[in-house]
Amino acid sequence: PKYIIQSNQMIIKNLNDADTGSYLCDIIVMSTGENRPFYIDFLVVRLPKIDTGLFISPNNPKVGDQKMTITCHATGFPQPTYEFYKSGNVLSGVNVDAINGIYTINDVKQADESDYSCKAINIGGSDVQNVRVDVKVPPTIEPIDDITDAVEGGQERVTCTAYGDPVPTVIWQKQGLPAYTDGIKDSGLEIISVDGNNREDAEIKTMGKVMNFASITPQDVGVYTCIAFNVVGNATKVVKFEVKYKPNFDTDYQEKVFFGWKGHTANLTCLVSANEIALIQWNEQIDNRTARIENIPPFTLPSLQQFTQFYLSSSSLMVYVSDENSPVFKDYICEATNTMGKASRTVTLARATSPGAPTVEVTSKLSTKVTLKVQAPTQTGGLQVTGYHFSYSPAGDTVNIVDKDIDSTLGSTIVELKDLKPNTDYLVRSSARNAVGLSTAIPTSFQTMDVSKPVTLNIVSPAEGSEPTTYTVQWDEPDDGGSPITQYIVKCRQVQVQGGPDPTQWVISGDIDPSYMIQKSYDPNARSYTLKGLVANANYDIRVSAVNKEGESPEAFKLIRTSQGAGKGTNGGPATVTVNVTSTFLLLILACLSAFW
Repeated sequence: PKYIIQSNQMIIKNLNDADTGSYLCDIIVMSTGENRPFYIDFLVVRLPKIDTGLFISPNNPKVGDQKMTITCHATGFPQPTYEFYKSGNVLSGVNVDAINGIYTINDVKQADESDYSCKAINIGGSDVQNVRVDVKVPPTIEPIDDITDAVEGGQERVTCTAYGDPVPTVIWQKQGLPAYTDGIKDSGLEIISVDGNNREDAEIKTMGKVMNFASITPQDVGVYTCIAFNVVGNATKVVKFEVKYKPNFDTDYQEKVFFGWKGHTANLTCLVSANEIALIQWNEQIDNRTARIENIPPFTLPSLQQFTQFYLSSSSLMVYVSDENSPVFKDYICEATNTMGKASRTVTLARATSPGAPTVEVTSKLSTKVTLKVQAPTQTGGLQVTGYHFSYSPAGDTVNIVDKDIDSTLGSTIVELKDLKPNTDYLVRSSARNAVGLSTAIPTSFQTMDVSKPVTLNIVSPAEGSEPTTYTVQWDEPDDGGSPITQYIVKCRQVQVQGGPDPTQWVISGDIDPSYMIQKSYDPNARSYTLKGLVANANYDIRVSAVNKEGESPEAFKLIRTSQGAGKGTNGGPATVTVNVTSTFLLLILACLSAFW
C-alpha cells in the first residue's frame, strides 16, 4: 500500500508531486470518546537542478560588445531563485535577474573575463553550475609613424605590432600587390615574424611583422598597409614609404629616337623619376665639347613640368628643322640633377623620310567597282603612316585620271574604286602617306568585269520596326553591274517565325500569306520603300531586287517585325504598299495583305 499508519504516524511511499495537499489527522480522546480533527498541510519539495548548463550570449563575446548575458535555467519545486557569482564573489544590482536566472553585462570589457557561477535555490536546497567567460579582444595595432623616410642604398626596418585575443595574424601588403609572406622577396625585401607576450594580461597576445629593407631602392617607394586580424575583428594601418633617390630614367616613357623634317618643329622629351624632384637641362656636342642649350633658335625650351605626387619631372626640347640638311639632326643629352646625384640620357633627332610603298592586292572585281586590300609599308620613314593616295585610269589613258585619298592608320585597309567602265583594263598607282609626303607609287593592273546584272542589294534597315502598321526598308547604294538600273522589285508576305527575341536567330516556321505581293518602281534613285497597312507585332518576309538591261539581281532578303499597336489597314481592308522615292514611280496592283483572302 502507498499509505501505512504506524505508531501514530503515516508513511507515504513512492513520494511524488501528487502527494502535496492537506491531510486530516483525527484524534480520539479515549476517556471521553471525543473526536478532535487536525489538518496537516504537506508540501512535496523537488530540489533545484540546473539541467542545461549555463548559456552565454553571444557565444564568443568580445571587447566592445554592447551586451552579454549569462542565462541559468533550473528545475525544482518550489520554483528556484538564482544567485550569480564572479570569481566566488556574489553579484548584485540591477544586472542580476534572480527570478529568470539572467545576469547581464553591458559594454563588455576585458575585465569581464572570469569564472562565473550560478546557484539555483529553493527551500529544499540548491544546485551550482560554473562557466568560464572568455572575452575575445579584436586586434589593435600599436602606433606606427604615418610616413617613413629613407635614403636610396640605406637600410630600414618597419615593424607592425598588434595585440588581441586570440593572437592576431599580422601581414604587410604593398598597394597594388598581393600580401607579403615571410621570407626574402625578389626585390630584396625581407618579411620577418616577431611573436611573444609582453603584456600584463596574459590572455592578450602580441604578434609583430617586420619589413626589413636591406638596401633601399626607388622601387620601394609606395603605400604599405599593415593588416591584423583574428576571429573577432581586424585592424589596419597605412604607412607611406618615402625614399630619397637620385634621378633615373626608369619610367614608362622610354622614347630615345625622335624624327624631324623640313619645316617641322620636333619635340624631344625626357621623363625623369627622382625624389627630390629633379631639375633638367639639355646639352649638345659642339666641337667635341658639351655645351648647354639655351632658349634661342632653332631651340625652344618650354617650362619644366613636375608631377610631385609621382616623383616625376618632364622636359621638352623643341627643335625647328629649317631644311633637309640642317645640322640639328644629331644626339642631344638630357641631364637631370637633385641633391642625391645626377643622371643623363642621350636622345637622337633623326631625319624623317617619306614611307615605303604599300602592298596592294585586288580582292574583288565587278563591272564598275574594284576592291583593294592595302597593307601598310614596313618602312614608315620614322613616322606613322596616315593614309594612301591612289591615281587610276583606263590603261593608256593619260587624260581621264582619277585621284583618291584615303585616311587610315590601320595596318590593313580596304579601298573601293567605283564608277569604273565595264570590261576595261585599268592601271592604279598607289602611294603611302606620312607627314613628310608620299611614297613612290607602285602600279597595279586589273580588268573590270563585263556588263552584268546588278549586284545583290545590301538591306540596312533594322529588323525591329518602330511603327505598328508601317515599315521602311532601306538599302545601300547599289552596284548596277555596269548598266543603269531600270527598276526595283519589292516583294513581301506575312510569315510565322521562330528563334526567340534575337532577330539574327529568326527562321521562317510557317506561312500566313501563301504568296508574295509584288510591286515595281521605275525610279533608279530609289533607296527605300515604305510598307503601309501592316499588321502590328507581325513578322514579314521582304525581298528586294534591282533590274538592268542584263536582268534581275539576286533577291536581298530580310525578316522584319512590326512594333506593337493596331493591326490592320484602314477600315480593316487589305493593306497597301507605297514606294518612298524622289521621282515618279509606277505603283502596280496590290502589296502585302494583313491576311490573304
